[in-house]
Amino acid sequence: MLSKSQYVRGLQCEKSLWLHKKHPELKAEASAQQESLFNTGNIVGDYAKQLFPGGVEIAFTPDSFIAMAQKTSDLVEQGVGVIYEATFIENGIFIMVDILCKEADSWNIYEVKSSTSVKSVYVDDASV
Repeated sequence: MLSKSQYVRGLQCEKSLWLHKKHPELKAEASAQQESLFNTGNIVGDYAKQLFPGGVEIAFTPDSFIAMAQKTSDLVEQGVGVIYEATFIENGIFIMVDILCKEADSWNIYEVKSSTSVKSVYVDDASV
């Protein structure tokens, strides 16, 4: 199974995806700068949740992607209108969306990025 981010990684560089999947031990430890970027992304995500209050978050459990997708399905069936980290598995791709929001008779997906501009990789990410 591929995650959405792994799929996008493969679009950017097939060799990077291959190394990531086949030789994860070669991956370098995150630098202090990378860790800072991850933390900033988490802070921005928390701010985005404030725009859609009262949602239910799907906890990330790396050993149980299917359970995460089932929890999302259950919340939709229960009528929950806002789900953070809504999770789906489709065609072998594991997908988590930042915010899934019910509006009238449709569902909207909101992907949150800590950037000041739209980059082509974001379009690929949202397209999945």
